[in-house]
Amino acid sequence: MSNILNDVLNIMFGLTNDWGMAIVALTILVKVIMLPLSIKQKIAMSEQQKLSSAVNEINKKYKNNEEKKNEALKKCYKENSSSLLGFFIVFLQLPILIPLFNSIKALSIETGSALVPWVSSLKVHDSSYII
Repeated sequence: MSNILNDVLNIMFGLTNDWGMAIVALTILVKVIMLPLSIKQKIAMSEQQKLSSAVNEINKKYKNNEEKKNEALKKCYKENSSSLLGFFIVFLQLPILIPLFNSIKALSIETGSALVPWVSSLKVHDSSYII
């Protein structure tokens, strides 16, 4: 995966002739590719919040009757069994994001960028704390 990302980064550099712009373009490209997963994650998180509010309502409704509360909770969990999908989608994105970070970190460039002209090298931190 790192090799693919490095190749795409080199292609982006060939198009822009600026490492900063190439890194930004690669990052945007990866985010666009992962957009469907991000949307599914947001949907799953909203379903999880609905499930949580339903569980709270069940707990309030049956606070004195443990047996009915357990039955209602089982029914609620069966109806909303895909609520952990958002959790797993995060782990699906990691095999892409970690190589992206490593490929950008491994760049051996000592040049600046048009995006941050006050920084002499992309490897150096921003001493004026603008970014």
